[in-house]
Amino acid sequence: MAKNRENGLKYKLKTA
Repeated sequence: MAKNRENGLKYKLKTA
């Protein structure tokens, strides 16, 4: 599930 967390952070930065 570590990947899921990284994906979430990247998604947040993308939508930031």
